[in-house]
Amino acid sequence: VSKAYCVDGPQVLALVRLEEGPQMMSHVIDCDEDNLSIGLAVEVTFQEWSQDIVMPVFKPIDSGR
Repeated sequence: VSKAYCVDGPQVLALVRLEEGPQMMSHVIDCDEDNLSIGLAVEVTFQEWSQDIVMPVFKPIDSGR
């Protein structure tokens, strides 16, 4: 089994609407699941799932910036 499928804890899957218009299904990481909401601003980052696979994932934008 690839380590991409070996995840600790819950995973947050979301339909993310990009500023350019398209939407994509992806994971939301580094977030408090209880504070997620529709319309939450997120930014892209990348996770290495294997030696050959790097996936875009999203995390909430720090509102203190």
